[in-house]
Amino acid sequence: MRHLHEKLDYLISRQWTRLAEMQLMQLDAMSWRGEEAEAGDVGVRRRAAKGEAAG
Repeated sequence: MRHLHEKLDYLISRQWTRLAEMQLMQLDAMSWRGEEAEAGDVGVRRRAAKGEAAG
C-alpha cells in the first residue's frame, strides 16, 4: 500500500512538473506572437489571408 502511495505521489509530482513546462512553452509562444504583432507581421498576414479568401 505504501508503495502505491509513493508511486502516486511521484506521478502527481511529475504531472505538476510537466504542466509547468507546458505553461512556459505557452508563455514563450504568446511572447513571440506579441513581438510579431508589434512588428506588424500579424496584420499583414491577416489582410493577405482575407484577400485570398475573397479572391
